[in-house]
Amino acid sequence: MATAQDGNTAARIEASVRHLLSTNRSPDGTTPRYTVSVRNFDGETASFELHLGFVEGETYCCFEPGCHFGFFDDSWFARLREHLSAENSRVAHPMTLRRVIVTVPEGVRHPSWTSRDTTVRTTKRSTYSLGPFHEVAADD
Repeated sequence: MATAQDGNTAARIEASVRHLLSTNRSPDGTTPRYTVSVRNFDGETASFELHLGFVEGETYCCFEPGCHFGFFDDSWFARLREHLSAENSRVAHPMTLRRVIVTVPEGVRHPSWTSRDTTVRTTKRSTYSLGPFHEVAADD
């Protein structure tokens, strides 16, 4: 059963994920926007679902999760935990992203995939999910 503390921790994780995403850059050098929502946080198991979205009208280099979100690299959890710590938030070890759901709305822009064509294209709506992703425990 979720507690009020779980809700506060979920909000802090959400803010930290937003912070991590703020370091990304679009092909034109600007910072792209994303939607972020942490859902179903369980404080006992430090597990949660993460809903991420690209934003209509924004331009992104691609829609690959490894490029934008980096869950496949252990450093993602380390950077998340570092930001949480800087905000005086504690989350049990190890964290688990049970599922990541990514939404690409219609109208998101991306450069053409060919080097000869510099046209910016727009997308049709799509959703994909990934996971789970597990933080490597400190003693592993």
